[in-house]
Amino acid sequence: MLDRRHKGDIMVPSGLLCEMRRDPVGVEAARPRFSWRLPQWPVCKKQTAYQIQVASALEALMAGQADVWDSGPVETEQSLHVPYGGPPLKAAGCYYWRVRIWSDDGFVSDYSAPARFVCGLRDGWHGKWLWAPEVKPNQHVLFRHRFLALPKKTREVFAFVSADDYYKLYINGCFVGQGPGSSYPERQYNYNGFDVTDHWRPGRMMCIAAHAYYQGLTNYAWVSGDGRAGFIFELVARLADGSLWRLGSDEGWRLLLPEGYQAGHTLGYQTGFTENIDARLLPQGWTEIDYDDENWSSAVVVEHPDWRLHAQETDPLVVYELAPRSVSRTESGGLFFDFGRELAGTLRLRVRGRSGLPLKILLGEELLGPGRVRHEMRCNCNYEEIWTLRDGWQTLEHYDYRAFRYGEIRCGDDIGACDEVLDSATVSALVRHYPFSETAADFSCADWRLNELWELAKYTTKVGTQEVYLDCPTREKANYSLDTLLEMSAAFYQAGEWNLGRRMIEYFLQSAPDGRVRCVAPAAKDHFFTEYTMYPIFMAWMYYMYSGDRDFLVRNYAGLARIESYMRTGFAAADGLLGGTDKVLQDLVDWPKNRRDGHEMLHVNIVVNSVYYRVLVLMEKIAQVTRRAEEALVYAERAQRVAEVINERFWNASQGCYVDGMDEDGAVCEHSSLHANAFPLAMGLVPPERRRSVLEFIKTRGLRCNLFLAQFLFEALYDSGAAEYAQDLLLNPGVESPLQMVRQGATTTWEAWDLDQKANTSLFHPAGAFVGYVIGSRLMGVTPLSGAVPKGRPLVSFSSRLGLETGMWLSGGNRPDHRTINRFRSDKLKGLIKDVFTEILILLAELG
Repeated sequence: MLDRRHKGDIMVPSGLLCEMRRDPVGVEAARPRFSWRLPQWPVCKKQTAYQIQVASALEALMAGQADVWDSGPVETEQSLHVPYGGPPLKAAGCYYWRVRIWSDDGFVSDYSAPARFVCGLRDGWHGKWLWAPEVKPNQHVLFRHRFLALPKKTREVFAFVSADDYYKLYINGCFVGQGPGSSYPERQYNYNGFDVTDHWRPGRMMCIAAHAYYQGLTNYAWVSGDGRAGFIFELVARLADGSLWRLGSDEGWRLLLPEGYQAGHTLGYQTGFTENIDARLLPQGWTEIDYDDENWSSAVVVEHPDWRLHAQETDPLVVYELAPRSVSRTESGGLFFDFGRELAGTLRLRVRGRSGLPLKILLGEELLGPGRVRHEMRCNCNYEEIWTLRDGWQTLEHYDYRAFRYGEIRCGDDIGACDEVLDSATVSALVRHYPFSETAADFSCADWRLNELWELAKYTTKVGTQEVYLDCPTREKANYSLDTLLEMSAAFYQAGEWNLGRRMIEYFLQSAPDGRVRCVAPAAKDHFFTEYTMYPIFMAWMYYMYSGDRDFLVRNYAGLARIESYMRTGFAAADGLLGGTDKVLQDLVDWPKNRRDGHEMLHVNIVVNSVYYRVLVLMEKIAQVTRRAEEALVYAERAQRVAEVINERFWNASQGCYVDGMDEDGAVCEHSSLHANAFPLAMGLVPPERRRSVLEFIKTRGLRCNLFLAQFLFEALYDSGAAEYAQDLLLNPGVESPLQMVRQGATTTWEAWDLDQKANTSLFHPAGAFVGYVIGSRLMGVTPLSGAVPKGRPLVSFSSRLGLETGMWLSGGNRPDHRTINRFRSDKLKGLIKDVFTEILILLAELG
């Protein structure tokens, strides 16, 4: 029998998540999964049982009336991804839940604070897809609908909304949210859910307004350019008696095609338009209830049977206003402003204008001189636009986002006009990014250089993550697979974020059901790199190791297996090695080409085959976890064969290193690059007797690579006993070092260590935040205890103490340098530092 005695509030579970999100609105899963963080150690060392209660109302739950489901005591250690086990949940149903746990000493906690989840529209939409009579590129469409709210008492009100391509939603003149995250319309097209209870006005007039947008470009950032455009909305009010009242978009909604948004030129790799805005041609106050829309036309109902709506499984963006750090007058009477750090967002101007006065808006990442913005940026974006004012007070802002730090506003030769309409309060930015926990993790030590690298990486991860992980928020605005691998690795340690990476993996698998995975997804344009095709398997295993989400591997096993099958059946010779990939996909190795350390691009590429070997190893592990023993054995045999052939053919015994590859006639080249040795070492190909020799060769090459190798290189160095050299690379005083970005004043990580290393480099490249992952996982040694980590005595069993958001353990395989590390603080560790840190130091001393 379970002991039902209590220990008080210190034992309460916390951090409750449903489908890995806090209080989600719009849950697609029929049987949502619950997770929680265990009470603070040392009171609770291990959970032995849990009890979950789910109710249809908060009052019922708090009264102990679990009218939907009560699991009863379930004896298990599982606190992650526990499936709901009650009767079917209702579409748009709102549910409250809580959990209590039993610890290994026989005591039971109190129930946690309640959490909530809201189901998606499983029974179909009452709302209809709407648009204008004609679809055009760069098309802005405004929608409005006024209605009388029910006078009845209402518990909660939720809005469900989507658009192809994008929307910004307002209720009663207040901004609610924007989205959706990019996705594939014919597979799982995202819609968002919002709690709008605070906007509800019982018995009074209300107004729903939306600014929808169809981009119409075929690129790597949007699933657009297909002539498919639409907006859909549904409001669901939950009345006091439990019944639902629903209002959907239909032909009764009003529509306006504003003429005030004119495209200038395209940006980056055709990923967006500049926005020349004419305030004289825009409606004023159109989101407000009392705005007169009599002259607007009726919305057109659009029939698109291939839209398959799916509740977005990641959170909507957070959007907030930020003032510049400094604003000053230019010699011409305009304004120069500096936000202090680069950001992703839109520019907002509040001005009292003069009709017809044009303002030239210039934004950029760098300066050409004092007060002069480099708006023709290195990254193929020219942020130059004209905004024309009307009479009176007005607010103008971009629709699509940019990445910038600096800005100028020019008024031509009319200095008097500038003085009249512009002042220090004119400018602000609407910053946008994925939700980020500021307190999830922190790091500081006695070495200021490591502190600066951590802060640079953490801020980059915060502002650089949008609805997807990004290559950069300027040129591509795209979710590349290797960038996602690096960025989700950093997000584990800097924000305790799992869920976005999980969803990105599934987007890659959706991009090619035949296994030929695009290197960018979701996207309308095909793009392939050989190694990138295989990296989703790396991501899937890493996600599993940090989350314990076995269901994810089970659900996606077939898609992951198809990647390996595509590579093997399309490119493998009789010896098991892949050849000819560069002609069909494109072997990347590193980018730009001058960062490949002279690597020869041959028919059989050792980098590609090292990555493929790791794919086989990981597929063996995934097959084992998903209980496919026979398939695991097949993968293991293939991996062993590939390793044997690589070690036999590509090892240069006289030089003690690996060579780059082999031509179509079987002739092995003589050149050995950093990449030809770092990849085999990182992927686990190098036999123990060769590791010292390979490491010595690697040490002669420095950091003659870019981001495409760097994380793998640092992992290999730390895991192979070369931690001191790895730290030397991190802090190298020359240009071949991440620290070079800090020395040159970077506020977000760059696309290369130094600006001269890549002609069109981006000064905002979130993949560079991988250094946060290196600091957390290797310098500090916080890694999953089991799996592919070095053997060693665990310092402390941190599974319950670090809790759910990070799911990390502290492993003795990689020891932190206690001479320089003063503090590693997170919200999971705050209650542990005094007791545990002393224990760590004692154990470190014991380990020598």
